Amino acid sequence: MKKIGFAVLALGMVLLLGCAKETTGPEQEPPQLPPNLEANVTEVPADTPDQVRPYGQMLGSFRNSFTEIYQRWRTLIQSTQVKREDGKWVWEQTHNTFTVRLVAWVEDDGTQKWELYFNGVDPQTETPYNNVKILEASLSRDGKAGTFKVFDPVTQTLRFTYSWTVEQDGTIRATLTTGENQRLDIVNNPDGSGELVVYIDGVKRLEASWNADGSGSWASYDENGQQTGSGSWGAGGTVPPDISASLDNAVVTIPSNTPSQVQFFGAPYVSFHNLFTSLHGFMRVVMHQGSMTHQDSLWTWEMNQGNLSIRLEVTMKPDSTTQWALYIDGTDAAGNQYENWKAMEGQISADRKSGVFTLYEQNSTNILNTYEWTVDADGSVSAVLNTSDGYRVEVQKNADGSGSLKFYKNNLLQFEVTWNADHSGSWKVYDENGNIVNQGSWS
Repeated sequence: MKKIGFAVLALGMVLLLGCAKETTGPEQEPPQLPPNLEANVTEVPADTPDQVRPYGQMLGSFRNSFTEIYQRWRTLIQSTQVKREDGKWVWEQTHNTFTVRLVAWVEDDGTQKWELYFNGVDPQTETPYNNVKILEASLSRDGKAGTFKVFDPVTQTLRFTYSWTVEQDGTIRATLTTGENQRLDIVNNPDGSGELVVYIDGVKRLEASWNADGSGSWASYDENGQQTGSGSWGAGGTVPPDISASLDNAVVTIPSNTPSQVQFFGAPYVSFHNLFTSLHGFMRVVMHQGSMTHQDSLWTWEMNQGNLSIRLEVTMKPDSTTQWALYIDGTDAAGNQYENWKAMEGQISADRKSGVFTLYEQNSTNILNTYEWTVDADGSVSAVLNTSDGYRVEVQKNADGSGSLKFYKNNLLQFEVTWNADHSGSWKVYDENGNIVNQGSWS
């Protein structure tokens, strides 16, 4: 869900409040906004698995923005003189050449209707508006049912719609739809339990339910509606950290525009990086599409791709460090056979700022590579790669995107490559006495 609708709307509300006026109005009273309207915006437990979390964050962002807009909306009504035009109530304020106009009326059944318009040039963003509708709302008198719509100020297409009803026992049933063909159906029960079903292009892609203590379960589906994974999470919503993201940040990538000499002399690191990228891809797939189980401090993801089985085990230690291992079994699409191969395993510190992992030879316990890293306060990464054929590679990635690799064998520097933030760089080859025997650069 994009945020531009919220941002523009919030900005307009800020500008609206530049000057307050004493409230007067026609003899017939204008509609009164229901109190505590933001309490009817549903939510998902904060700590849920990766498959559920993005939709919870989407709802959380909507809830926060709705609360801010609602409060400013109320302040606008209280601080602006209301007038009657064509059977409707109008609140209007102008800041320089920018006018915000709020229109309201009441249907015969008591339903409140609200519309917000922008006109003129926004003095802060210099965005021009031609009397465009930004917001539309339909509310019951008590606020127990309603619909809230936000439009794109440029295209005037519907950005998202949120509709809700509150049942007599306090259960909230709501639907959030976006301009990207996503629909979220949510139920929040008074005891804290609830349900979430996600549709994309009309096809159910995820369903989740949780109990009052925060524990829950989920199932994911593909674009044809076939189940692709399922799992559960423990009481309190405890889930493991995203080890995939930590590794993605820790492993340094050589710029793609380096010359052939870098690929040749830097082969020990290039080979390591290619294998890691492949295995990391398996890790991503099983975490997002696999079936997850959780018991005590151990989380396990499993899935099958044809005749290939992938399993990821993650254990949270008492000191909050994370240990993990990736296993591959069966036959892949290329015909390669694996025998419950522990392809890689590692450990990540509690603060996610350091770690180490090992890659193993295929179907063997022989160590192929070991990679150990730390992340500095500014986001820079320092690492050391040790290979089975005796290379030690010192790795550096700076916060601005620049970096370097230094290749040692028998403690002698043999090759180094350095690149700048714009990915231009240089390379040098050394002999056994430390003399430069070849060098070059690229831009």
